[in-house]
Formats: sequence, structure tokens, C-alpha cells
Amino acid sequence: MARDLFSVENKVVCISGSSRGLGKALAQGFAQRGAKVIISSWNREELASCQQEFELQGLTVDSVVVDVRNRADCRNFVSTAFKLYGTIDVMICNAGIDVIKPTEQYEEDEWDEILDINLRGYYFCAQFAAQHMLNAGRGSIMRRDA
Repeated sequence: MARDLFSVENKVVCISGSSRGLGKALAQGFAQRGAKVIISSWNREELASCQQEFELQGLTVDSVVVDVRNRADCRNFVSTAFKLYGTIDVMICNAGIDVIKPTEQYEEDEWDEILDINLRGYYFCAQFAAQHMLNAGRGSIMRRDA
């Protein structure tokens, strides 16, 4: 019933921070529904393990090592999707961190890392995806807490 509400069959979906947690669940769901999914993580081993797990489930996903703090990595993430499939339909900016302690106790380097990953990383992935989407006249960009 709800599965018939919309289709993501053959849609190209990029998900940052998708080798575990919510990002992994989103990737699995999109792949099960027939989307062409590109997962990413800064952790090469975790990413390979996640991709292998999906393959054992009969799901096909592509993967790219991406540290969202690095603008060039974000550009490469989107470029890879475009090279593989000629388009990008959905960008889910899921990579994010939190420091588990009261904010008044954050050290400067902890705050910088939160901003680099949760704000700059989101912006870089969205910026490069938007360039392709604007040229195509379609696409969707979402963040993990939307």
C-alpha cells in the first residue's frame, strides 16, 4: 500500500555518512526499492564492509570514500555519481557528529570539528549536487534531521 505511493526505481541517490546508522538504513531502503545508491564514509574499511553486507543481501550499491570536511572529496562524490549514471536525483546529507557533553564544556577543536562536518560538509555536498541538479532541471537535497 504505502510502497505504491512513490517510486525511486532507477533514481540516483547519494548519501553522505552512509556506512552505519541512519545513513546505512536509508541506503538499504533506497536500494531495496530499485534506486542506484552511492554510499560514502571517511572510513574506508567500514565502507567496504557495508558495501559487502549489502551485496550479501542481493543489493547493488556503489561506494566512495568521502571525508565531508574536504571540499575536493565532496566534489569527487558528486562527480562519481555523475560519471557512473549521468545524473544525480537525490543527495542526502547525512554525515554528522556530536560531542556528548554540555556545550559550555566544548573545546575549540571539538566545536571546529562539529562545524566542519555538520555545516561545511553538508554545504559542500549540497553545493556540488545542486550544480548538476540545476543543469538537469530537477533533483532533491535533504539533510539528515529534516
